[in-house]
Amino acid sequence: MSSGGRPIAPDDPQLQELLSDLAADFEKQPGYTSVQITDNNRIYVKLSDTREISDIGYIYGLPATQRPKSKDNFLRIQHLSDGEILITSSKFKAKDLAALLGSDYDPDGVISISTDHEVLEHNADETPGLFSNAYVWNIASEDALLKGVKMRLKMN
Repeated sequence: MSSGGRPIAPDDPQLQELLSDLAADFEKQPGYTSVQITDNNRIYVKLSDTREISDIGYIYGLPATQRPKSKDNFLRIQHLSDGEILITSSKFKAKDLAALLGSDYDPDGVISISTDHEVLEHNADETPGLFSNAYVWNIASEDALLKGVKMRLKMN
Protein backbone atom coordinates (compact mmCIF):
# COMPACT_ATOMS: atom_id res chain seq x y z
CA MET A 1 0.00 0.00 0.00
CA SER A 2 1.20 3.53 -0.56
CA SER A 3 0.55 6.98 0.81
CA GLY A 4 1.31 10.01 -1.28
CA GLY A 5 3.05 7.85 -3.87
CA ARG A 6 5.50 6.15 -1.52
CA PRO A 7 5.18 2.55 -0.34
CA ILE A 8 4.14 1.80 3.24
CA ALA A 9 5.64 -1.30 4.86
CA PRO A 10 3.05 -3.82 6.15
CA ASP A 11 4.26 -3.33 9.75
CA ASP A 12 4.33 0.49 9.60
CA PRO A 13 1.90 2.05 12.15
CA GLN A 14 0.96 4.60 9.48
CA LEU A 15 -0.61 1.76 7.48
CA GLN A 16 -2.91 0.84 10.36
CA GLU A 17 -3.95 4.48 10.69
CA LEU A 18 -4.60 4.71 6.95
CA LEU A 19 -6.66 1.49 6.96
CA SER A 20 -8.63 2.62 10.03
CA ASP A 21 -9.43 5.96 8.37
CA LEU A 22 -10.51 4.19 5.19
CA ALA A 23 -12.71 1.75 7.13
CA ALA A 24 -14.31 4.67 9.02
CA ASP A 25 -15.08 6.35 5.67
CA PHE A 26 -16.77 3.18 4.41
CA GLU A 27 -18.87 2.89 7.57
CA LYS A 28 -20.26 6.40 7.00
CA GLN A 29 -21.58 5.47 3.56
CA PRO A 30 -25.13 4.17 3.11
CA GLY A 31 -25.56 0.43 2.65
CA TYR A 32 -22.33 -0.86 4.16
CA THR A 33 -23.30 -3.78 6.38
CA SER A 34 -19.80 -4.91 7.38
CA VAL A 35 -16.33 -3.35 7.31
CA GLN A 36 -13.43 -5.39 8.67
CA ILE A 37 -9.67 -4.91 8.70
CA THR A 38 -7.92 -8.28 8.61
CA ASP A 39 -4.62 -9.36 10.13
CA ASN A 40 -3.00 -9.24 6.68
CA ASN A 41 -3.90 -5.55 6.17
CA ARG A 42 -6.91 -5.98 3.92
CA ILE A 43 -10.30 -4.36 4.22
CA TYR A 44 -13.28 -6.60 3.55
CA VAL A 45 -16.57 -4.80 3.01
CA LYS A 46 -20.11 -5.96 2.45
CA LEU A 47 -22.55 -3.60 0.79
CA SER A 48 -26.24 -4.07 0.29
CA ASP A 49 -28.11 -1.34 -1.52
CA THR A 50 -31.67 -1.63 -2.77
CA ARG A 51 -32.27 1.98 -3.78
CA GLU A 52 -33.85 2.57 -7.18
CA ILE A 53 -32.05 4.47 -9.88
CA SER A 54 -34.70 6.53 -11.60
CA ASP A 55 -32.95 9.61 -12.97
CA ILE A 56 -31.66 9.20 -16.52
CA GLY A 57 -27.95 9.87 -16.68
CA TYR A 58 -27.54 9.39 -12.95
CA ILE A 59 -24.22 7.81 -12.01
CA TYR A 60 -23.84 5.99 -8.72
CA GLY A 61 -20.33 5.06 -7.66
CA LEU A 62 -18.94 2.49 -5.27
CA PRO A 63 -17.33 2.78 -2.81
CA ALA A 64 -17.19 6.59 -2.93
CA THR A 65 -20.96 7.00 -2.90
CA GLN A 66 -20.75 10.64 -1.83
CA ARG A 67 -18.77 11.46 -4.98
CA PRO A 68 -20.51 9.40 -7.66
CA LYS A 69 -18.42 10.59 -10.61
CA SER A 70 -15.13 10.24 -8.76
CA LYS A 71 -12.33 8.26 -10.37
CA ASP A 72 -11.88 6.65 -6.92
CA ASN A 73 -14.94 4.51 -7.55
CA PHE A 74 -14.33 0.89 -8.40
CA LEU A 75 -17.86 0.35 -9.73
CA ARG A 76 -20.06 2.79 -11.62
CA ILE A 77 -23.78 2.24 -12.02
CA GLN A 78 -25.39 4.44 -14.64
CA HIS A 79 -29.01 4.81 -15.78
CA LEU A 80 -28.94 5.15 -19.56
CA SER A 81 -31.59 6.97 -21.60
CA ASP A 82 -32.79 3.79 -23.33
CA GLY A 83 -34.14 2.32 -20.08
CA GLU A 84 -31.02 0.33 -19.37
CA ILE A 85 -28.63 0.25 -16.45
CA LEU A 86 -24.92 -0.13 -17.11
CA ILE A 87 -22.56 -1.40 -14.40
CA THR A 88 -18.84 -1.16 -15.12
CA SER A 89 -15.62 -1.26 -13.15
CA SER A 90 -12.69 1.10 -13.32
CA LYS A 91 -10.17 0.53 -16.06
CA PHE A 92 -6.58 0.11 -14.98
CA LYS A 93 -3.86 1.84 -16.97
CA ALA A 94 -1.06 -0.58 -17.86
CA LYS A 95 1.55 1.33 -15.83
CA ASP A 96 -0.74 1.50 -12.77
CA LEU A 97 -1.50 -2.21 -12.97
CA ALA A 98 2.19 -3.04 -13.37
CA ALA A 99 3.05 -0.92 -10.32
CA LEU A 100 0.25 -2.52 -8.31
CA LEU A 101 1.23 -6.06 -9.21
CA GLY A 102 4.92 -5.24 -8.72
CA SER A 103 4.21 -4.42 -5.08
CA ASP A 104 3.14 -6.87 -2.38
CA TYR A 105 -0.47 -6.57 -3.58
CA ASP A 106 -2.23 -9.83 -4.30
CA PRO A 107 -5.70 -9.41 -5.85
CA ASP A 108 -8.28 -11.23 -3.75
CA GLY A 109 -11.89 -10.22 -3.87
CA VAL A 110 -15.38 -11.07 -5.01
CA ILE A 111 -18.04 -8.83 -6.51
CA SER A 112 -21.54 -10.25 -6.33
CA ILE A 113 -24.58 -8.60 -7.94
CA SER A 114 -28.16 -9.83 -7.57
CA THR A 115 -30.93 -8.26 -9.61
CA ASP A 116 -34.56 -8.74 -10.57
CA HIS A 117 -33.96 -6.95 -13.89
CA GLU A 118 -33.38 -8.73 -17.18
CA VAL A 119 -29.64 -9.10 -17.78
CA LEU A 120 -28.83 -8.20 -21.38
CA GLU A 121 -25.07 -8.64 -21.21
CA HIS A 122 -22.45 -9.56 -18.61
CA ASN A 123 -18.92 -10.89 -18.26
CA ALA A 124 -19.40 -12.56 -14.86
CA ASP A 125 -17.42 -15.63 -13.87
CA GLU A 126 -20.48 -17.25 -12.29
CA THR A 127 -24.18 -16.86 -13.00
CA PRO A 128 -27.32 -17.55 -10.96
CA GLY A 129 -28.01 -21.20 -10.39
CA LEU A 130 -29.32 -23.69 -7.88
CA PHE A 131 -27.36 -22.36 -4.89
CA SER A 132 -27.04 -18.65 -5.74
CA ASN A 133 -29.10 -15.91 -7.34
CA ALA A 134 -26.07 -13.71 -8.03
CA TYR A 135 -23.72 -12.86 -10.85
CA VAL A 136 -20.20 -13.19 -9.42
CA TRP A 137 -16.82 -11.80 -10.49
CA ASN A 138 -13.74 -13.34 -8.84
CA ILE A 139 -11.05 -10.70 -8.64
CA ALA A 140 -8.01 -12.88 -7.97
CA SER A 141 -5.59 -12.28 -10.84
CA GLU A 142 -4.14 -9.73 -13.25
CA ASP A 143 -6.48 -11.06 -15.94
CA ALA A 144 -9.48 -10.50 -13.68
CA LEU A 145 -8.40 -6.91 -13.03
CA LEU A 146 -7.96 -6.30 -16.76
CA LYS A 147 -11.31 -7.94 -17.63
CA GLY A 148 -13.16 -5.91 -15.03
CA VAL A 149 -16.88 -5.95 -14.46
CA LYS A 150 -19.48 -5.27 -17.12
CA MET A 151 -23.21 -5.81 -16.79
CA ARG A 152 -26.09 -4.29 -18.77
CA LEU A 153 -29.63 -4.56 -17.42
CA LYS A 154 -33.05 -3.74 -18.86
CA MET A 155 -35.26 -1.84 -16.45
CA ASN A 156 -38.66 -3.46 -15.97
